[in-house]
Amino acid sequence: MTRRHNRSWGQGELYEALCLLTTGVCFWFVGVQSAAFDAMNRFMLNYGLSDVFMLCVLMGAALVGIRVRKSLKLRMIMLERDDAAAQAETIARHDALTGLANRRLFLEAVEKRRVASTYEPASALLLVDLDRFKPVNDIYGHAAGNAVLCAVAERLRKLLPGRGLAARLGGDEFAMIVDCEGGDDLVRLAQDTYNQSNLMSKNSGLREFVLGNAGASAVEFALVMPLLTLLAFAVIEFSLIFFTYNSANHVASAIVRELATNQITSGQASAAAMPLLPSWIRSSATVTPSSSTTDPNTNQFTLTISFPASAASPTHILGWAYASMTLTAKSIAQQEPTS
Repeated sequence: MTRRHNRSWGQGELYEALCLLTTGVCFWFVGVQSAAFDAMNRFMLNYGLSDVFMLCVLMGAALVGIRVRKSLKLRMIMLERDDAAAQAETIARHDALTGLANRRLFLEAVEKRRVASTYEPASALLLVDLDRFKPVNDIYGHAAGNAVLCAVAERLRKLLPGRGLAARLGGDEFAMIVDCEGGDDLVRLAQDTYNQSNLMSKNSGLREFVLGNAGASAVEFALVMPLLTLLAFAVIEFSLIFFTYNSANHVASAIVRELATNQITSGQASAAAMPLLPSWIRSSATVTPSSSTTDPNTNQFTLTISFPASAASPTHILGWAYASMTLTAKSIAQQEPTS
């Protein structure tokens, strides 16, 4: 379809260009023979209109360029539209999974052959149904089932004679329409089709194909699932560690503010902080208050809460990965002078 339109457009554009060129030559010939160009030149020289004439020529050339650009752009749009229409037509008449003709295209081909049966060789119709295909999907998964359908489609393509057409009618149903030139050839084609599409036949190789795909899927599953599980555990573990560390930071900020406002003393800081910490790090956490000077006007309080990283998560799933690490939450506040 696209090539036919491209060719017709090319012919139309060439015809239009030739017509315009012929018209231009005719006007030029009339102007030369009637001396109209000479009269125009004398008129422009007498009245000093040469610059105005050149301005008009250049503006005309610019308009022609704009028109040509618009025409080329329109041509590209029309070409893209035809390509999209051709692609949509192909998709509408072919099976997306196997690439074979779909039911619509197959029925159209059957109808064309029926109409042309009076002056063309007779045609034979072969219907192929994959027995025991449903267990393949149920046991090995849809990926293996799709692989089997694609393998059967490729085998039918190779068996297809010159003018034949293979189609997937839907699900596990296939069909072929071929020229019926000889009985023996047709019987041989039917037997080959049966052998190549029988899932349980040892000669077809499809059973090994299914098992091979299923085995590959099982190996992929066995390799990927532990990694995904470890990744999920790691996300949970480090989320809990981050929550614990963030909680310790909040506790350190709250206690150091109480120290700075003289609500508690340094000796009371540990007892005030412990109940606020998450329960799973209370036994291993160390609260250390300190001050920079004894002068209330310049003194800064520092509160440090240290605890092992292995204790930061109550699950301890991946504790071996950070057993030797220590996390420290630290907060500093300026002491407010007493009145």
